Amino acid sequence: MGPETVKIRRAGTEDLPGIMRLQLQSYEASLQEPASLFERIPGASPDTCLGAEYEGVMAGYLLAHAIPDDFKSFGKGPPPLSGSETALYLHDMCVNTAHRNKGIGRLLFDALDFHLESEKFTKITAVAVQDSGKVLEEMRV
Repeated sequence: MGPETVKIRRAGTEDLPGIMRLQLQSYEASLQEPASLFERIPGASPDTCLGAEYEGVMAGYLLAHAIPDDFKSFGKGPPPLSGSETALYLHDMCVNTAHRNKGIGRLLFDALDFHLESEKFTKITAVAVQDSGKVLEEMRV
């Protein structure tokens, strides 16, 4: 599978079943989050929620939303916003275990980064889980 066979697109609430399947497959039970939380993120920030499709099936997703610069309540969903935020929280990025190490995470992050170049965001914040720190470091998050 090459990058040309992966389609990166906006992810919305219609993708929730696929997102939840990937989360269940990828994360240990203590890290799994409720669908109600994931449901709120695309509504709050539709331009920063992305899906990766391979042969019509969700192969990965990235969910991010704006946060105040002094935000500390990570994992609780999008906070009330003033409209002047310059920080973005990468809430979750997940790639199907069958498609890892094939560049899908990089494609998702690059698509987010491309969008942010035209926006007011100056910082991306993330919380690394399950040894994802190395991946986030490579992507300069």
